[in-house]
Amino acid sequence: MTSYTPICVAVRRAVIALWGTCAYLTCASAQTVKHWPTPEWQTATPESQGLDSTKLAALLADLRQANLPMHSLLVVRSGYLVHETYHYPFTADQQHDVASCTKTVIAMLVGTAIE
Repeated sequence: MTSYTPICVAVRRAVIALWGTCAYLTCASAQTVKHWPTPEWQTATPESQGLDSTKLAALLADLRQANLPMHSLLVVRSGYLVHETYHYPFTADQQHDVASCTKTVIAMLVGTAIE
């Protein structure tokens, strides 16, 4: 069995939690979205889009406790922005180069799925 460092375990748990959240959000009942895509996100409460705010808050608390170097987190459900958080010094109006972040996240998800 492979031994992981505490930060590696925290990152793996956060990725698994985010992957599970994304899978849940993707697989939940589909709705026809007529307002998206547009230049601006329309916002809604998590409950109005079938999400539980308590579970979302717990996920955010777990991510904060893991002390991951996150810049921002946006949760979109059925074309509505239901949560938006920016971590200092990053802001909503600041452009951010994500470079190859997407490839890294996909690779971690694939690795987790294979394992």
